[in-house]
Amino acid sequence: MKPPIRSISICLSAITVSLSSFLAQAQKAPDWLPQTEGSYTGEIWSGGSAIASETTFTLNEDGTITGSYLMHEPADDVTGTISACQPVDDLTLQCTWDDIYGTGDLRVTFTEDFSNFDGYWTPEAGLELGFGWNGSR
Repeated sequence: MKPPIRSISICLSAITVSLSSFLAQAQKAPDWLPQTEGSYTGEIWSGGSAIASETTFTLNEDGTITGSYLMHEPADDVTGTISACQPVDDLTLQCTWDDIYGTGDLRVTFTEDFSNFDGYWTPEAGLELGFGWNGSR
């Protein structure tokens, strides 16, 4: 017995939607993303002053970017992680920062030669007000 044509049409539609969704998720990362990898020395605005820092971006095997940072506060060094980095514009990453003070958003824009980045962090996701975060190789 042959399946009704309507059933075949519904199945093909479901396969097409699933395949389109898979392809959208598997889009190739921008070709500039690997060039962000490395360590940058700079400053993070924290507690009312610019704190010397080192920020490292890491290219993972799956093509994603994560990282870490170290702030040299007067009393002690503070370490943190950078995760969930997504390209949001040409040469710009939107990430999440996390350390002993909390978590929030980090947005950085790299120069065309990837020798520097300028950015800002917010104390929680979605806030418009940001505090400076920069680095140079």
